Amino acid sequence: MIRGRDIRRLLYYLYGPGLANEHADPHLVAGFSDPADLEPDRRPGRTRDFRRLSGLLEQPLAGLCGRGYDKPV
Repeated sequence: MIRGRDIRRLLYYLYGPGLANEHADPHLVAGFSDPADLEPDRRPGRTRDFRRLSGLLEQPLAGLCGRGYDKPV
């Protein structure tokens, strides 16, 4: 299993084409709020803005510390 630290990079990967164009229609299906409200906004060039969603996902991780939490993603 590959682990990392950067939620925003994970979101870029999941909302991107994938390794073999397997990410055909990336979207949220569940969340702590209405998934449509959590969906990343589109910028003028049709790219996505992950700042808000990554910030929300990083909030619970900010309180974690100790062994095993250095790479929570």
